[in-house]
Amino acid sequence: MKDVRVLLAVSLLASLFSLVACESGVSPLEDTTWVLESYGEPGSLKTALPNVEVTVFFDSAEKQFTGNTGCNTYFGSYELKGSKLSFPEGVAITQLWCGEEIGRQEGEYVGLFSMADSYQIDNGKLRLNCDHQVIYYRSEQEP
Repeated sequence: MKDVRVLLAVSLLASLFSLVACESGVSPLEDTTWVLESYGEPGSLKTALPNVEVTVFFDSAEKQFTGNTGCNTYFGSYELKGSKLSFPEGVAITQLWCGEEIGRQEGEYVGLFSMADSYQIDNGKLRLNCDHQVIYYRSEQEP
């Protein structure tokens, strides 16, 4: 009987934590650093360059995003409505030159990123939907 009460208490606490998380208004997209894995047209994705970490972070408190392309920093504001994502002020980026290969990836990536209109998170992987193309990320905590 004691085991059943402990199990019931644990279940109730887990439910309570879930409710608190939902009521906080923080999306699973937010407050996590996401690392680029691949991008492009589904079925023909480009893998992120090795040893060039491209990141993005959506700050739930400020409704601002910041990221690094492996060379330049990009940033701006965002709005979320359910799984819909928009960038009302566009995407700003610094303008350092980091070579052709990184520059090519940066241009393709930031161009797609600025077109993102919705997102999905499945098994800890983030997918940004960008018109007819996609961007895939993993959480920074995952290997």
